[in-house]
Amino acid sequence: MLSAVYDGQWDLQLAERQRPVRSREDDVLLAVRATGICGTDIGILSGAYGAATPGVVLGHEFAAEVVEASPGSRFAKGDRVAVDPTYFCGACAACRSNRPNHCEFKTVSETGVSRDGAFCAYHVTEERFLYPIPDETSFSEAALSEPLSCAMTGTAKLDVRPDSDVVIVGAGTLGLLYAWCISLRGAIGTIAEHSPARRAVAATALPNGWRVVGTIEEATEKSGGMLDIGVDTTAVAIPDLLRRTRPGGALLQIGLRQSDTNIDVGYLADKSISLIGSVDSAYGSFQAAVAAITKRLIPVERLVTHRIPLDGLRDGFSLLGCDLERKRLGRPGDAIKVVVDAFS
Repeated sequence: MLSAVYDGQWDLQLAERQRPVRSREDDVLLAVRATGICGTDIGILSGAYGAATPGVVLGHEFAAEVVEASPGSRFAKGDRVAVDPTYFCGACAACRSNRPNHCEFKTVSETGVSRDGAFCAYHVTEERFLYPIPDETSFSEAALSEPLSCAMTGTAKLDVRPDSDVVIVGAGTLGLLYAWCISLRGAIGTIAEHSPARRAVAATALPNGWRVVGTIEEATEKSGGMLDIGVDTTAVAIPDLLRRTRPGGALLQIGLRQSDTNIDVGYLADKSISLIGSVDSAYGSFQAAVAAITKRLIPVERLVTHRIPLDGLRDGFSLLGCDLERKRLGRPGDAIKVVVDAFS
């Protein structure tokens, strides 16, 4: 089967791989129907996120159809499922303390990073990571369950109130999903996005009352230049957000780009500001994300701007500003979520 294989920085190869097979009783063989390109995939290929294993098949935001399961499984051939790719053991200290996103076996179990992912036609996983989806939910919508669950995990760490002044930096998939998660808690905020093309697309995908502007300064104009909650999806905005954060406020850093920055830790303490990191999904967030999508609480279809076949994956990365030919990152244009939905 054709697969997108990571062979090192800037090196993505479309290569033939053997179709995987079930090896354990609780394994399920899946036919992949939709896989989204994530910022983590871009970080892996550009070298900004150096956690991936060379030779691994990339792709972790996906939905699929069951091909084969054990006779005692709760799933049968033809069932449609969203797949939680944060595979965890459930027995280590991190898992037992409600931190499966930091499972001690993550270095060998992380889908599309340390074990084969879903930029391919077939995938095998344990049935405990599968969630049924109804016929009226498309596979591309269900594939966004993973980034939405990440946004739900991070939002749960914030004390969001209806009167919170919220600023999100970056109008990509996660920026928009955080806007929706925060809006479900009653707050109305602003997204700061430097790209005019992305601002135009984001404006059609925001919750009621939210707006998108070009800079953090513009985003805080209506709140006296200050904010209560800031979410940085870019990994570069924390210093700017910090100096605008009110006492008792909180900043959430979710960008996985590796970078160093200088902040005044005395100011952080004196103003009782919380600086929080968040990655992947905690217990319960994936199920909640699937429910929010299937119940149409969050219209994730608005975020899917491009659909491509697997053999056009390199072009898909280019749409998001990741030029594999020239080995450089640029502006993503008007693309938000690019989904692979044809694998033959």
